[in-house]
Amino acid sequence: EGEKYIEEALTSISSQAYVFQYAAKFYRRKGSVDKALELLKTSLQATPTSAFLHHHIGLCDRTQKIQMKEATNKQPRGQNREKLDKMIRSAIFHFESAVEKKPTFEVAHLDLARMYIEAGNHRKAEDTFQKVLCMKPVVEEIMQDIYLHYGRFQEFQKKSDVSAIIRYLKAIKIEKGIIFKG
Repeated sequence: EGEKYIEEALTSISSQAYVFQYAAKFYRRKGSVDKALELLKTSLQATPTSAFLHHHIGLCDRTQKIQMKEATNKQPRGQNREKLDKMIRSAIFHFESAVEKKPTFEVAHLDLARMYIEAGNHRKAEDTFQKVLCMKPVVEEIMQDIYLHYGRFQEFQKKSDVSAIIRYLKAIKIEKGIIFKG
């Protein structure tokens, strides 16, 4: 039923860019990533400096990357590997654009760090984690996510169990939110 109202709003002549943004968010969460990207790119033409739009395009790229990995049993080859690399580069570009346009956008920094890991650029991932750790986000759940993902980075990429445990413990000490949510 919600989709019917969204389609109605999108066909309205008076549709503003923000209608496209929130419709795109709906479609991304629904799994219609191509439709979401179409709306986001249309909206980006009207507001090219929007950190929100760049972040959500990056999230769509990340979703497509995950779908591609699942479809290829995490072993993309040939053209699929090229498409995957292109999605990762696009996500990085849009996450970088988001943090450039809004340097205090903690979630975009976290998503950028995670995408650098996907690209195998651990130095940039570390630098980005350090930036976001210095921000001290107001929302405790965001800080919890930062510690969780930084702990995973320390454990799986840096192979530092001690550093990972320190971050996991910091995440656990933040009693709000749900910690282990992918």
